[in-house]
Amino acid sequence: MARMAARATQEALSDLLKHVVETGETVLVRRGRRDVAAVIPMADLRRYRRLLRAWEDRYWSHAGRVALARFEASGEQPIPWEITQRKRRR
Repeated sequence: MARMAARATQEALSDLLKHVVETGETVLVRRGRRDVAAVIPMADLRRYRRLLRAWEDRYWSHAGRVALARFEASGEQPIPWEITQRKRRR
């Protein structure tokens, strides 16, 4: 992973993009001593998005199972469908 100063990035954006496309390398952009941005290949972005969606699906699926188990353990009765629809129409 390469690092590049923000000022150099502004001056050489075309070369930076060409480098990322050709090498598949991620380039971190620094301002002072801090990394402030990254230029990544599209394939990496697509992979990160797929991983994030998969993680979110697992998280919410687990959260739903936990909530259902808590509800069932509480002994409460569910609200009948008809009542939920009447309240919604108001």
